[in-house]
Amino acid sequence: MTRTVQQLFDLTGKTALVTGGSRGWGCKWPRRWARQVHGWC
Repeated sequence: MTRTVQQLFDLTGKTALVTGGSRGWGCKWPRRWARQVHGWC
């Protein structure tokens, strides 16, 4: 079975906690991920 990136990182019905997000990659990747996968930000 082949899964898309959206399916692999689907958090529907779950809670994600991202820590260390004040600057650098810790700040950028969660925002980018949320925008790409869930349309947030």
